Amino acid sequence: MVAIKYIQKSFSVSGLLIGLMLIVGLSPLSAQQASALKGHDTGQALDVTANEIRLKQKKGQAFMTGSVEVSQGELMLTANQIVVFYDINAGFDNPSVQRLDATGGVKLTSPSETISSEWAVYDVVKRIVTLGGKVAYNGIDAAISGDRLELNLSTGLVKLDGQLTDGEQRVTGRFSVPKKEKQ
Repeated sequence: MVAIKYIQKSFSVSGLLIGLMLIVGLSPLSAQQASALKGHDTGQALDVTANEIRLKQKKGQAFMTGSVEVSQGELMLTANQIVVFYDINAGFDNPSVQRLDATGGVKLTSPSETISSEWAVYDVVKRIVTLGGKVAYNGIDAAISGDRLELNLSTGLVKLDGQLTDGEQRVTGRFSVPKKEKQ
């Protein structure tokens, strides 16, 4: 809850609005729109493409470099490099992916949002994706930025830590306001 503590220190209207939305578990999308990744099935197969893949089977690691794309259902993760850590206790024929570490030009996309950052860790077991370094979240009706974002794929909860600005941790955002119908 570090992000919420920082947001509570902010007295701007947009900071307060973002804080309230994160506390109640809403992503910064309109109330009518939900993240396509809420309830994401992390048990689905991971489809991978890359310019190069190097395996260290005894260590349970796969190193992918060059325009790496990993898709799992509606989740797409792209980066310059992704390292996959997998459990080989079930045998080399049936590895169980535990975590993906992505670096360089990272982008996570779904039908309802795009998140870009410098790095990401997708903990498949805990069903949490953490992105860090110049994070930019663009949803259907909102755009927010900060230094570190955590997306819980089970609940859809998004937590965002602010960037250090003028000695304070700050989260910035912009939200669309629905047009009022003329009466």
